[in-house]
Amino acid sequence: MTGTLIRCHYGRVKTLRRFSTAFFLVACSAHTQPLKLIPYPRSVAAGQGYFVAGPEVRVSTVSPAAEDHFAAGLLVDELQQLWRLRTYRSARKPDVTIGRLGDRAIDAEIARRGLDTAKLAREQSYLLSVNASGVLLAARSPEGV
Repeated sequence: MTGTLIRCHYGRVKTLRRFSTAFFLVACSAHTQPLKLIPYPRSVAAGQGYFVAGPEVRVSTVSPAAEDHFAAGLLVDELQQLWRLRTYRSARKPDVTIGRLGDRAIDAEIARRGLDTAKLAREQSYLLSVNASGVLLAARSPEGV
């Protein structure tokens, strides 16, 4: 199965609550270019490599919170409309995982990626991690998601 490298197009962020463009901007922006994220994070640590989307993008919501499921639905819709990707909600082998700090699956993924949870001290904070295995959005509260 071959993947499709997501091509970036800046200026697609329409609201503060939409993160899908942010996922792919982080994944495919060059390290020498400033990231165009809204809201802009307090800190950014650039890594190496790319997230390559396959023919289908699977989005998983670990949290049972309605706000998180709503955010995941917006993400699925936006990926389909803006990026023309076949996107759907699935818990099996997700490409994008959305959840809250304190959930076992999210905490395990944070640990596996070696991320610092101290960054989630503020109520509206979030971690957005993009690597070759996928995208992780972890937050402490609904405002972070």
